[in-house]
Amino acid sequence: MYRGSSFLLWKDYLVHRKVVKHLLSLRHLRNIDFSKQCDSKIDEIFELSSWIRNWYQGNIRYVNGTAKKIHATDTLVTKILLGTLGCIPAYDRYFIEGLRATKGLSYSTLTKNNFLSVVEFYKDNRDDFDSVQESIKRTSGIYYPTMKLVDMYFWQIGFDKNA
Repeated sequence: MYRGSSFLLWKDYLVHRKVVKHLLSLRHLRNIDFSKQCDSKIDEIFELSSWIRNWYQGNIRYVNGTAKKIHATDTLVTKILLGTLGCIPAYDRYFIEGLRATKGLSYSTLTKNNFLSVVEFYKDNRDDFDSVQESIKRTSGIYYPTMKLVDMYFWQIGFDKNA
């Protein structure tokens, strides 16, 4: 995931300790049922995303020995959340391209309203997502969280569009 422009390329895994500890305290966000009313959980996701962004920006001051102002991107924050809690898609290049190719979801930044549109998309297509989720679990024994499936769906559309 680290690109040459990422400040994390110059850090070891220990830089993430406090973020991981904080994520562990919010494990309940792994089990959100997005088909039901979950506004308070979505608020928690956005509070957490803000906390992660602020933590990296406030605690990393040097990169490769040089003082730098850090910018924790939507991509970084959402990849952390997807990879650890599975509670939000990773807002990376192909996911965003997939959104743009889908009617009514043509945005590129992480906001609560934009995410609520993704949740509504899931709700509108819940039977299909649930069917795929069950099929994956049955054939591989692996449970993919709802937002991981949503991430994979839009990522594939974005990838295919750019192929």
